[in-house]
Amino acid sequence: MEHEGHARVSLSLTWKRWVPPDLELDLHVQLRPRQPWSLVRLPESLLRPLARGLAIGWGLLTVSLWLPVGAGAPHLFWCVGIPSILLLLLITGHELWRRICPLAVVARLPQHLWSWGMGRGPGQPRRLDPGSWLARYHLVLQGGLLLLGLALRLLLVNTHAPSLALLFALTMAAALVCGALLPGKAWCQYLCPMGLVEAILSGPRGLLGSRPRRTPSGRLSQSTCRTLLPDGGEANACVHCQAPCIDIDSEQTYWQSLRPGDLRSRLTWMYPGLVGVFFALLAQPALPLPAPRLLTVPALLLAGSGASGMLLGLLHRLGLSRHRSRLLATVLAGTVIIVSTDPTMGAAGGGATTLLRLAALLALVIWWRREWRRGLRHHSRDRVLLSLGRQLQHHLPPHLPDKIGRAHV
Repeated sequence: MEHEGHARVSLSLTWKRWVPPDLELDLHVQLRPRQPWSLVRLPESLLRPLARGLAIGWGLLTVSLWLPVGAGAPHLFWCVGIPSILLLLLITGHELWRRICPLAVVARLPQHLWSWGMGRGPGQPRRLDPGSWLARYHLVLQGGLLLLGLALRLLLVNTHAPSLALLFALTMAAALVCGALLPGKAWCQYLCPMGLVEAILSGPRGLLGSRPRRTPSGRLSQSTCRTLLPDGGEANACVHCQAPCIDIDSEQTYWQSLRPGDLRSRLTWMYPGLVGVFFALLAQPALPLPAPRLLTVPALLLAGSGASGMLLGLLHRLGLSRHRSRLLATVLAGTVIIVSTDPTMGAAGGGATTLLRLAALLALVIWWRREWRRGLRHHSRDRVLLSLGRQLQHHLPPHLPDKIGRAHV
């Protein structure tokens, strides 16, 4: 039986004897751990209509917010929609949501309508310069936009439908402009604050997330940019807008982000304090504050995130590895989100809501236990096994059938 972080290697030699004097020898080499079911198996032909439906629904929601019938829409959006997305990210990881996110659909719309515009040509996809301002400071920008969004919700758009509609319209316009000017998933990678939240909550990979080395043959890994072929198949549409990329290999992206100079670790440490203060202020909207809320709310959010960042940073300096300190931050933030939200809005009853929260917390603990025992050496060993498997496949005798001599890692 295979255990987490321990790949199983097997070499099988089989032979078949047919009617004499013919003798056929089949050599089958396998470097393959157990292949579990994962979200990567969900076909694009199923998820793309769902993503477009969510984008259309979001547009209709934006329009309804200007009408009297949309007066209760902000409450449903904030109390059902956002908690459901956060719980989905905590349980499944980034893969599913990044393939059905309505904002991602809006951002990619100009590229589908004008696929070779804005300086791009067949075989010459336009890439974002790694030395550009956006590529170097996008984490600061995403963190700032996340803080701004939480402050706006607390101050204005939580219950005011027209303000929420205006926020939606501006966000969709920004995604459209970004999709027209920048390649690939640049909106998701460099501008959308939810992209930062996805990376924090998923960690190396979600509980139901996949690993690229285990991706079934012929399928693209994780949430890689893809296009549908006329026969229903999927083709790679990646333009390398970011490397490493969370959509191609979230684990590789995660381990590279553990370098001391990378801001992702500090932002992850700050996230539990940010969500803790946010839900505290949300639960007590009439809390007396010593100064106008316009100044106090952002200051409290900054103070909470700063305190959390310093505490977890101190634990790291005292000997807790950067990897495990980030996992601890995700568990703390996830616990706050699970305890503070109820996507059913009480419709399931107190007992059922408690059971749902306990199930979500159990899933979070299972994820934490799995990733806590895994380290960079396990990831590096898996990459070596993947390379070895490809070399074995490349050097097998050419006269063997294609279906024989497959190497899997």
